[in-house]
Amino acid sequence: MLLALMSCSITPHIDGHLGTSVADRIEDGTTMFGVAYPAESQQILEIDVDGDTVWSYTLPPEVYLPEGALGPSLLMDVEPLDNGNVLFTVFPAGVFEINRDGQVVWMYLDDKASHDSDRLPNGNTLISRTWAEKGDKQIIEVDPSGNEVWAWTGLGKLGEDERFKDLADEGDAWMHITSLDRTPEGATRICIRNFNLVATIQPDGKLTQDFLLQAMPDSQVAQTTGKVVGERPHGAEWIEDDHFLIATRRPNAIFEMKSGKVAWKFQHPDLTGVRDVDRLDNGNVLVTAKDRIAEVDPAGEILWQWVLPDPPEHMGWDELHPLMSVSRLAADGSITDRD
Repeated sequence: MLLALMSCSITPHIDGHLGTSVADRIEDGTTMFGVAYPAESQQILEIDVDGDTVWSYTLPPEVYLPEGALGPSLLMDVEPLDNGNVLFTVFPAGVFEINRDGQVVWMYLDDKASHDSDRLPNGNTLISRTWAEKGDKQIIEVDPSGNEVWAWTGLGKLGEDERFKDLADEGDAWMHITSLDRTPEGATRICIRNFNLVATIQPDGKLTQDFLLQAMPDSQVAQTTGKVVGERPHGAEWIEDDHFLIATRRPNAIFEMKSGKVAWKFQHPDLTGVRDVDRLDNGNVLVTAKDRIAEVDPAGEILWQWVLPDPPEHMGWDELHPLMSVSRLAADGSITDRD
């Protein structure tokens, strides 16, 4: 199946002026992300530091479904690949790989594929199935031919835990996985929103509990206890085994955890609904919020940001999730950061 590359209908803009001193502190390169708004013309954008579009792709009718389990199709994860192609996930359609001409070169159709899909070094693809029900496969790994080579249901330790076993999230999901990552040793790291949990799955399927957040008193998710008050974690990114970044929804904050302690924390009133947080080579952090993408330095200064033009006034923030993941590509096309 061949899908045509279409022009971008969104005009990105940068909020504020980039002075020379600020520009020198920004990680060089372009920024790639998905925009799931408006619903009927969702796009993948690659922009330069001035906010100008250097490449774009609009979801065609073959990928966009007008009605899914939670409404219209939703563009979720977008990941540039080392071969120059782009891997992206659309719920409830599946995972697709396109080249820069907009041609689909690989696909895996799955109506549960959602928040995060990663191309592994061996050529396989790791896929989160966020809206799977309890007992169904929560994560799968498929080879280039689409054969399933590994799966994880989450049953066992989590399935028997009194805090988690009877939970249900939106769309009857049991566990709401917001990010995943595969280590060189073959372990799979995950972030589970409604469990307030960041954990590691060993290759044999056994789970190691890495980090629990402290639920808030009026929480509608798992009643967990932990060293950091916050819940509904998103976008966990590991720097080392005991060192990772994580975003929380309540409160809207970004934490850098190291050996179980908070090494860095960032909050800003304009950055709400944070979904993705990534450490860049220069030490800055790239953040995806509901309506903007920002690069933040270690001192907490926002050096650069792209703001979604004209979000709809009639739609509340609880219903609008236009920006999900972000990646930074170097000037030579190499990937300095990927979701």
